[in-house]
Amino acid sequence: GAQDNGSQRFSTAGMNTTVNVSGGDGCFTHIDQDQPQYQWTSYVYNSYYRSTNGGASFSSVTLNSNTGSFVNPTDYDNAGNVMYCGEGGGTFRRWTNPQTGNTSAVVSITGFGGAGITHVSCSPNTPNLVFFGLSNGRVVRVDDANTIVSGSAGTIISTGMPGGSVSCIAIEEGNDDHLLVTYSNYGVNSVWRTTNGGTSWTSVEGNLPDMPVRWAIFNPNNSTQAMIATELGVWTTDALIGSSTNWAPSNTGMANVRTDMLQYRTSDKMVIASTHGRGLYSTNVFAEPRADFYVDKLVTYVGKPLTFTDASSNAVSYSWNFGDATTSIAKDPAKTYNVPGQYTVTLTINSTPAYTETKTAYVHVLPNRGTPYNPAAGGNFETNVLDFGRLNISGSPFERGSSATAGKNGVNSGSNAWVSGLSGNYLDLSESHLYTPAYNLSLAGTYSLRFYTKYKVENGWDGFRVEYSLNKGDSWTLLGNVFGGWYDFANTTQTTSFPINEPYFNVTNAVFTLKNRDISFLAGNTAVAFRFVFKTDESVTDAGIAIDDFEITGPPNAPLPVSFGSITGTAYPEYNQLKWFTYSERNNSGFEVQRSENGLEFSSIGFVNGNLNSSSISHYTFDDKEVLRSLYYYRLRQVDVDGKFDYSSVIFIRKAGAAWTLRDVYPNPARDKVTIIFTGKIDEALQIKIYNATGKLIQNNSPINKNKELIEINISDLSSGVYILRVESGSHSETKRIVKY
Repeated sequence: GAQDNGSQRFSTAGMNTTVNVSGGDGCFTHIDQDQPQYQWTSYVYNSYYRSTNGGASFSSVTLNSNTGSFVNPTDYDNAGNVMYCGEGGGTFRRWTNPQTGNTSAVVSITGFGGAGITHVSCSPNTPNLVFFGLSNGRVVRVDDANTIVSGSAGTIISTGMPGGSVSCIAIEEGNDDHLLVTYSNYGVNSVWRTTNGGTSWTSVEGNLPDMPVRWAIFNPNNSTQAMIATELGVWTTDALIGSSTNWAPSNTGMANVRTDMLQYRTSDKMVIASTHGRGLYSTNVFAEPRADFYVDKLVTYVGKPLTFTDASSNAVSYSWNFGDATTSIAKDPAKTYNVPGQYTVTLTINSTPAYTETKTAYVHVLPNRGTPYNPAAGGNFETNVLDFGRLNISGSPFERGSSATAGKNGVNSGSNAWVSGLSGNYLDLSESHLYTPAYNLSLAGTYSLRFYTKYKVENGWDGFRVEYSLNKGDSWTLLGNVFGGWYDFANTTQTTSFPINEPYFNVTNAVFTLKNRDISFLAGNTAVAFRFVFKTDESVTDAGIAIDDFEITGPPNAPLPVSFGSITGTAYPEYNQLKWFTYSERNNSGFEVQRSENGLEFSSIGFVNGNLNSSSISHYTFDDKEVLRSLYYYRLRQVDVDGKFDYSSVIFIRKAGAAWTLRDVYPNPARDKVTIIFTGKIDEALQIKIYNATGKLIQNNSPINKNKELIEINISDLSSGVYILRVESGSHSETKRIVKY
């Protein structure tokens, strides 16, 4: 849940697109751990959304829209299938049928002392056992919470604890007597531990700075260790040993920012930290080795570079097989497919033992095609079936076949159309894309895009549109505006499934109808791709859409003139060498080699003549002999005989051992000293400077001997606050933000 930004569903590891499954303020969310088809998000107070289909769609459920806290604490009992929610002073709300209904009751507990609930924790070990944290500092255990009646006492188990606000109650897996309780207040001991169910408590705040602590989890592999979310990021300890507990910040890769929640996935022990305003961060510190990965684009085009990203746990080595007889041992390899098709990708990590993840037909690489492109060439979806690729964002996907559902049933010709779900109505909050090949429209002339479609969707809200790309999918632009024979819904009143004032197809077409759009304005481009975008809102569904017999009419153009292979670079002592190849060429004048010092601003450093026309593989090399820096970026500008051009991907070449990187500063925040960790060889004397928040130089450590990987700096004389640490050697410098407390 994201306040002001709804509730987002993550279905792929890493920095990827999420799906907004419910709007407004996003608060607590839950997934039933043994019946994951049931999922819940929440709006403010006691308002909820429920999914019964694994998150594909959500519907609203309101228990009471005016009770509980604005961001209302809740927890779901996975064994008892009951939701427990904040309510009012001295009470909790029990939702007894959250999977199917909205039956709930308010239960008063005298042990609450009239205080409001600030945290709820259902036992992972015992059904119907719930721990409540309160605004008066109490922790109350409620047994048989699914049947307990109003006026019951509960069991106060927090004698001797502070009078602050309980922010979290962590329960050890397998042991309800081992608890960790945190408080979100200044001026109190914020972390407490009991091993006897609350009969006695010990402060385990240890050396932790005086700051709010908002969440805690035990190490699932070792319950004498813990991780906490604080006002200054995530901290961990290797031993919970009372006042001697030593906490240290564990913020490498994330900022020292307020962190509100920690959750770990029991299947692989992956931990997610949720920050206040800086998004989510993950760590596999508790995880067993496991292979996993993702790619930046599941549907792409011939010659477009992809980036595969490792999402494995505790990997020390990597072996990739990209499904086209190419491999890599890099952690996050770049890959370009030059032959269209669907590719199965395998990643194997480590060796003894090895762990493998295979994703079948994972990447769909779409082809280059010429014009005219008629239905028989592939647009009838009967031949060359891999010419079109689908990408499902959420809800109902595009499926190839013939639907029997009235409103989208049948085909215009042959046996297959592309349909928004072959059976039944589409789902709420659906978004699905259907991609075409990339077409060569380089010759001047008149071009048209044509297809037949049949559709029945929620009037005024759901529908589909056509978009085009001139860079093989890096960016997309709406094709056309409202006029007769093209889009039939202006969308000028309010934001619907699409942004306001962006038209789309919406008015029912009861039979397959030809849609025709003049695209002559795209003439002169060598790679024009199109996609259909189908979207629906969060309420009311209907049959959906069917698309058939797609075609591009226009002058005869062969496929793209130059089909690029990969570009690689090697650093030699006296020069940098570039190598690349092409699969085919047409009217190829040659390649302008461009270089950059920052990867953004490029200048020409040479030209390599092309082969004009070729249908076989051609290899090229270029030596850059004016190498004055350790790192350069390169790209190629391929130029046709008529002046049209296209760019290759960007690569960089770094001379081995020529550069160092400031890897980390630890601990951070720190009290007396920090240790600077470097990666790479340091072959010059270092200067380490510390500036205050206004940019004034406060401390200068100069010079420091080279060839070190760890350097310790004393900061005990600095006042508490935020500083900038700057490391300099020769022309190279890097900075890091540090906090002194």
